[in-house]
Amino acid sequence: MNLTPSPLVLLSPDCTRVLRTENGERAQLDDVAAERLRTRQSGVPVSVDALDVELIEAGLLVVDDLSDALVEQRRARTRHRRTSKGQLVVMPTERCDLRCTYCYETFERGGMAPELVAGLQTYLIDAVSRHDRFDLAWFGGEPLLQFTTVRDVSRTFRQAAEARGIDHVISMTTNGHRLTRSRAEQLDGLIDVYQITLDGPRVVHDSRRVNIRGGGTYDRILANVETLLQCSTSEVTLRINMDPSNESESDKIIAWIRDDLRVRFHSFLERIDIHIVATWDASTTSIDGICLRDAGLARGWLSVREAESAMRGSSIEEDLAQTMSTPGSRSCYAASPHSYVIGADGRAFKCSVAFDLDENHVGQLHADGTLTVDEDRERLWIGETSESDPVCGRCSFSTACEGSFCPLVRIQTGQRPCPTEKTFAPQILDRSILHGNARYVSIPTETITTRGGSTR
Repeated sequence: MNLTPSPLVLLSPDCTRVLRTENGERAQLDDVAAERLRTRQSGVPVSVDALDVELIEAGLLVVDDLSDALVEQRRARTRHRRTSKGQLVVMPTERCDLRCTYCYETFERGGMAPELVAGLQTYLIDAVSRHDRFDLAWFGGEPLLQFTTVRDVSRTFRQAAEARGIDHVISMTTNGHRLTRSRAEQLDGLIDVYQITLDGPRVVHDSRRVNIRGGGTYDRILANVETLLQCSTSEVTLRINMDPSNESESDKIIAWIRDDLRVRFHSFLERIDIHIVATWDASTTSIDGICLRDAGLARGWLSVREAESAMRGSSIEEDLAQTMSTPGSRSCYAASPHSYVIGADGRAFKCSVAFDLDENHVGQLHADGTLTVDEDRERLWIGETSESDPVCGRCSFSTACEGSFCPLVRIQTGQRPCPTEKTFAPQILDRSILHGNARYVSIPTETITTRGGSTR
């Protein structure tokens, strides 16, 4: 009988700490159990004894046949999630009122034509009835340049989804520059989640996110975020695009999160999420830009993540556990068979970044509400996942990323697009990437006792 660590657990490098990916539970192992797991992990032949039985009962070791069954069960859940959910990302305009230094867009097309807006509404009313869940996401350009379209289409979509009892979320990615109190109030009850970028304190943000005249935008956007939280019930994701190789900038961002954001938004922390995006600029559509593999670069990014977790009273380990146990939490929308990005001229894409890539142009939305799709091009984006990739299928992180963290990386490089958290997950679990060789942290953990005790 061949025993191996379960594909549903993540082990720290020395196997003394474990994270169960099916429920996010973390535990600490004694040295004897850790040594046996290290042996089983290495494949060295060892006779099965009572210790192995206890580790099997604890769900840490499995026989090969059961390991295959667990992988197949996880693949079936992934398959259902991917096929039952739909999403449409809509660019009502491709123009913008900012000129961020790292932006990849060309601002070529203005607002969506009225006849196409009508077609969009027709498509949404039909599509929402064909899924267990369907989400609508506004993107751009700057979607608030077409405020009336956003408001009216969102209202139509919400009414259709609620009439059919379909789970749904309406979100908007906006620079926040035009998000006045009047607009926030009119969109209250329509936009559930806003994503707004603040790249750090004023000195950092205003060096990157400038208006058309080159002026800073920090004060206006921050004031609009505060107003939005005060006059609506919407949630807000604050996105921070950062270059973790710049240590001084990382330090500034950490101090800003700790000393400014935590104080400023203390009454709204339950409605705020912070999304840290590493190494973002117009050239990051490559595996080195999207998936950090260098420990030095990742350390700066993870340090900011740690500060953000602390602001919410959490920890980076708890966030890792939540990420790894949430199906699809690191899966890209472009890998979903029922997800499209619609440009202002009705062109349909899979990815909202690589608009100039021919393979990304997969179809067209028409004024009559029909969407035609090039199935061969679409297959490039949805074909390779944890269902088909045997390495991804057996990875402990595949509940979260489903082998599809970034299908663009697979298309461009042929490599597996592993998220940064996955690459450094064992080191995050024992914090060695942040604090040298430190193994443990002062957080409550269940202890699995393998000598004369219970296993939980």
